Amino acid sequence: MESERKSGPYYGMPTKKYENQDSYGRQDAYTNQNPYVYEEPYVVHTVPPVQPVRAKQAIPIITILIIVANVIAAIMCIGIDNTFQLAGINYEYITVNHEYRRLISYMFIHADFEHLVGNMVALFLFGKLVEERLGSLRMAIIYFGSGIGAGFLSMEIAHKLHPESTRFAAGASGAVFGIMCAAVFLTIMGRKNAERKDMIIAIALVIGYAIYSAGGNVDIYGHIGGAIVGGILAFALNVKKWQGFIENQFCKILAILATAVLCVVGVGEAHIGKDQSSLMDKQVTYIREQPVADYEMKSYGTKTYGEALDDYCTNTKWESFTAESGEQVVEFTGNAYYKGSEKQIIIQFVIEGDCESYELTYFAFDDTACSWQQVDAFYKTICK
Repeated sequence: MESERKSGPYYGMPTKKYENQDSYGRQDAYTNQNPYVYEEPYVVHTVPPVQPVRAKQAIPIITILIIVANVIAAIMCIGIDNTFQLAGINYEYITVNHEYRRLISYMFIHADFEHLVGNMVALFLFGKLVEERLGSLRMAIIYFGSGIGAGFLSMEIAHKLHPESTRFAAGASGAVFGIMCAAVFLTIMGRKNAERKDMIIAIALVIGYAIYSAGGNVDIYGHIGGAIVGGILAFALNVKKWQGFIENQFCKILAILATAVLCVVGVGEAHIGKDQSSLMDKQVTYIREQPVADYEMKSYGTKTYGEALDDYCTNTKWESFTAESGEQVVEFTGNAYYKGSEKQIIIQFVIEGDCESYELTYFAFDDTACSWQQVDAFYKTICK
């Protein structure tokens, strides 16, 4: 009996080795209490790595709408030579004639293809950043606010410095510089709250670039004005009380509708792509249909002003406007070879009432007013 008891590996230990026991008969601590169930001691279960969820980038719809409108306006203006006169910023047209639509329309007119491409590339690069950070509604406010402000400042400064010259300005550069300044401001600000010093730094940087890039027929006043207005608007729309503002669907739809309306006004109502001859209004038509007459309203024949002047003169232009006195004026300009030399002719008619009658109030050769004897001689010549 004594020898049988010592037959195991160690005295007093069972000779049968159960599963999941070591050579000493001990059960591993990492298993359950069932000695007949075996588990691998160190099993690593591999799981596919979790991919980061990328935020869906929103489409910069306002930026794209504005670019499309500018391209359409450029296509409509192909072959038209007087687009700046029809839709550009001009002090006399806005302050005297009250053609305030020009503060919108001038943003859709460009001098050439290079001018258009440069502005639209800059608008896309900086506009999508501003629209992503601030949303569609604030993007539209900054763009059109900067454009209107730039146009107004450009017009006023140019008139103060050069009151003797007639100046037209056009292009989206003022609005684009406002968007650039807003983008620089948002970049400098980072994730902290908006501060006035960030706005001043952004405006200073963009104005510095505007001065550096100025040259030729560049509207430096418009660029600087756009940068100032854009920086101020970006600051005003991003102060602390706006931090919690999240643009909802209503704001986005409102921004799209407002942008579409302003684009239609700028492109359509501003006569973009139309020649001056196709824009004859009621007052111009009335004068053109009147027979040529002297100061006593005695006719020189059967020819009308429209027939006589357009046939005899070249580079003719008819337009109507409201004088500072409130009078409705129709003005004719053209060139004519008269008495051995080329002369520029300017004639102004004042309309009485609702096209009830008219009076010839100004007649000039090369900006020199003529006497009635000279007017009489000229009318007799063109009515032969």
